[in-house]
Amino acid sequence: MDGRRRFLMLEAAFRLVVTWLIITGLPYSRIVPRHGACRSAAEGVERDLSVRLMAEQQLTVQEIRWAIDVAVQHLPINTLCLHQAMVGQRMLRWRKIPSVLFYGLKRDCPVSEFETHAWLVAGQCPVTGYPQAARFDAFASFW
Repeated sequence: MDGRRRFLMLEAAFRLVVTWLIITGLPYSRIVPRHGACRSAAEGVERDLSVRLMAEQQLTVQEIRWAIDVAVQHLPINTLCLHQAMVGQRMLRWRKIPSVLFYGLKRDCPVSEFETHAWLVAGQCPVTGYPQAARFDAFASFW
């Protein structure tokens, strides 16, 4: 593992732990504003389709996705899709790469058993929450 990847993996691990602590300790109403303004899912899709990433940015997105995946596998805490999407969003924002975080509900699921999921995409490049996102209908987006 080269120095850049090692740094990204350590950054992802640190951010995952901090995000886990924030989500565990704060009410959800204090967490949502960290994502950005809440918009419709359609606006999120439109925004993401308008983003054109350069080759270097696409490589950075892939490396961040890898770093989050590796960090999740090695941390002693259970990080959920929301933790991972928030961390990816922050890591990309820090590098000035636009992304859209989506919240969704599982398709064809009885109301009494509904499931939610969060995923992150940057210029049509999946970052976190894939391939599971295909089973969910987005109801909100943040950027």
